[in-house]
Amino acid sequence: MRQYWSEDAVALEIGVDGGAGCSVAPAHLAENVLYRFDSESMTAMRHAIEDLALEEANGRFLSVFGSAAAFEPHRERHTCLAATIEAVDIVLPAPRPRKVPHARWIRDDQGA
Repeated sequence: MRQYWSEDAVALEIGVDGGAGCSVAPAHLAENVLYRFDSESMTAMRHAIEDLALEEANGRFLSVFGSAAAFEPHRERHTCLAATIEAVDIVLPAPRPRKVPHARWIRDDQGA
């Protein structure tokens, strides 16, 4: 996971009150501690999981996007995943983008 994490990524330890605590470097993440991750960190985690699924050619993958426009930069990656692993589910509100072969669209009427 750390190989995917940029130097701009941020993880904040969540305190006992539920509020964000101090910033934590990737090398110092600990087990059994809750963290709040920024979008850069979440992208790094998603890429690590995608690569593991592709390497193992196994599993199911669920992605959630706020719009079709937000999905488009990830289309090629999801097409490869859908052709390789058991199932790819993509959650997003209408209107949907062009179909991805072997992927299932799940409509989000509430907004992602």
